[in-house]
Amino acid sequence: MNRRFLCPDLPAAGQSVTLSEPESYHLRTILRLRQEEEITLLDGRGSCARAIAKPTGSRHQPVTCSIIEVTQHEPPAVRLVLAVAPPRGKAMGRIVRQATELGVAEIRPVQTAFGVSRPDAGATDHWRTDAGEAIKQSGNPFLPHLAEIAEFADAVAEMSAPAYVGWAPGDTDGPAVPPPIDRRTVEAAGQLWLWIGPEGGFNDDELETLKARQAQPLAIGRWILRVETAVVAALAWIVNQHL
Repeated sequence: MNRRFLCPDLPAAGQSVTLSEPESYHLRTILRLRQEEEITLLDGRGSCARAIAKPTGSRHQPVTCSIIEVTQHEPPAVRLVLAVAPPRGKAMGRIVRQATELGVAEIRPVQTAFGVSRPDAGATDHWRTDAGEAIKQSGNPFLPHLAEIAEFADAVAEMSAPAYVGWAPGDTDGPAVPPPIDRRTVEAAGQLWLWIGPEGGFNDDELETLKARQAQPLAIGRWILRVETAVVAALAWIVNQHL
């Protein structure tokens, strides 16, 4: 399997491109590029290129690649949006990576009443790096859009599509895993949201707001899940049902 690297500005086949210093360093120094090697370049917008990386002969010179072939992938018909209350520590970075691997198109960090994490302004840049690492690992050609952190009321006001909201087992009326939202409804909207609250869950007002916007409760499993576990479990179910 070819190694994958980020290259935001992919040229056409037959042309050359220079990798960024971080990507060059990884290929040149960490992976010890010693001879011409075929690699894969991703621009994060659906384009993938087969390319030949050429050794530089220097520990400081950026790596130049010759483009062999470029393939443009069509984005999914339904954009999956994850609205999530960031947990503490490095867990949000793991969420970003896992959501990217599962094909989420947009990640919206949301401040909620019971949320205890208050990420600083630079956190989004770190999460973008996590997303970049995830597409290189998974081969997903699309980087998700990482929105700036927003208050719950502002985020929910921008939702104009069908939605699921993570629900604690025992708090739902009916089966834990409900019937999926009608496929035609989702396809007509072209977008589907998933809301996951903090460790303490959404408060009553937030839940009522989401229910008023027709967000469908979704509980998976028999026990209370951590935020990062709930994100992966719910996304995997949604991808299987809708994408």
